[in-house]
Amino acid sequence: MAYENLKLAKGNVEVLDGYYYNVDQTSQLLFVKTADSTVAFTYPLSNPISNEVKTLCYDGYYWWTLEKAASSNIIRKWKIQNYIFDLQSTQTYANNGTDNFQGDTMSIEHYHYTVPVGGYAAHQTIIDIGDNTRLNTNDQIWIGPCTVPGDNYGKYELITVFQRVDGSSTEVELTGGLQNSYNFGDLMQSTTYVWLFNNYFGTTAGGGLYKIHRELPSGYVARYSGGTYQNVTASTFYNGYIRYVKGTLLLPIDPISPTVTPSDTNVKSMQMDNIQPDNITVIPVSDITIDEYNTIYRLQQGATYTINGTQSYLTWSTYNYQAATLRPFIRSINLTVNPGIMAADGASTTEVQATVRDQFYAPMAGVRVYLSDDSNDAHFDNGQLSPLPNENYKITGDDGKTVKVDFIAGTTEGEVTITAQANQPTS
Repeated sequence: MAYENLKLAKGNVEVLDGYYYNVDQTSQLLFVKTADSTVAFTYPLSNPISNEVKTLCYDGYYWWTLEKAASSNIIRKWKIQNYIFDLQSTQTYANNGTDNFQGDTMSIEHYHYTVPVGGYAAHQTIIDIGDNTRLNTNDQIWIGPCTVPGDNYGKYELITVFQRVDGSSTEVELTGGLQNSYNFGDLMQSTTYVWLFNNYFGTTAGGGLYKIHRELPSGYVARYSGGTYQNVTASTFYNGYIRYVKGTLLLPIDPISPTVTPSDTNVKSMQMDNIQPDNITVIPVSDITIDEYNTIYRLQQGATYTINGTQSYLTWSTYNYQAATLRPFIRSINLTVNPGIMAADGASTTEVQATVRDQFYAPMAGVRVYLSDDSNDAHFDNGQLSPLPNENYKITGDDGKTVKVDFIAGTTEGEVTITAQANQPTS
C-alpha cells in the first residue's frame, strides 16, 4: 500500500545509525530494518517473551523493553552480543494493593559524554566529563570502546561516581581509579533512571509518572501524579529531557524537576501533525524516537497526506514512521483584519497583519509574507505593501508579526479573501 515504509508488525521502534530496530514477540526476534522495510539483520531473543513490547529504547550500551500484561508491567534490560538479543535482567511491576501498573510507555534517562582533550590516564581518580550536573553519588558510567593501542583496545570499563568535585561543574571523583587509559573522543555513557508513564497513581486511575532505579530488579524511588501522564503511549529521552506524546503535542519533562516547566527556554512543547483531515481526530502514536540529527520518528498505523490537492487519511495494517524535526519551521500563519467589516464606499480602510509561528508556537522573525486578495473592486495599496515595486510582501519582526497594511474598500458589497503565503526560512 502507498506511503508505507518500515512495515513493522509490532508497534515499537528505535533508530540507531540509520537502521530501525523492532522487537516482535510472535517471531521472538529483534528485527533490524532499513527505511524501505528491507530486513538487514535479525537477532533471536535469548529468552522467550509472551507479551507485545510497547516500547523499545537504547541507552548507548543496553537495550530496554516495556511489556504490558493484564495486571502488570514488565521491564527488561538486554544486550546485543554473540549474535543474539541477550536478556540481562527483568523486573515485573504487578498490582500489589499499593500500586496498580498499566503503563504503555517508558523513557530511559541517560547521558552521553566524550573524553576531553588530553585523554585519561590509567588509575586517574578525578575526570572531567564536560558537565557533571546530571550525575550523583553511585551513578555509573560505561566508558569505551577504548581506542588506545594495546591489550585494552576496543574494551569497555564500568566506573562509579563517588561524588561531584566541589566547586566544579565538569569534574567527578571516582570510586577507585580508571583501569585503562583513554584517548580524546572516546565515548562515555551513563544511565540513571527509568521513567514509566502509568495509567494509575497508586491504585487510583488518573495517571502517574514513576521514577525507577536503573538496576533491575528495583522498585520505584519516586512517583508523580498528573492527568497528563495518563494514556500516554509514546515517549523517549533526548538531549537531557523526557519527551512524550500527548494528543498532538510533544511535551518535555526535566528529570531533575519533573513537576515544573523546564527552565531552559529552548526546550518547549511542540505541535505535531498526527491529526486526521477533520482537524479534530488525533492519530495515535505507538512509539517515538529522536536521532542525533533532531529528526523525530513517530510510529503510526495511519497518517494524513495531501493527494492531488486534497487531504486524505490513509491507514495500514502495519506500523510505519512519520518524520518530523526539532528544527524550527513555519507551522502557522495567522491573519488579523481590524475592523473585520467596513463600508463599500471606495475609501474606508482596514488594517491587515500577519503573524508567523513555528511548531513550538514561538514567533518567527525575518520571514517574507506575501499578501494577495481575490477582489477586483477592492485592492491593496501596493505602495504601502512593499518598498519594492510588484513584490507584495512584508517581513516579520522579532514578534513574528508583519507591519500593518491598509486594505482599501471597493464599491461593491461582498466578501474578500485575503491570503498570506510564506516560504520556509533557509537557515
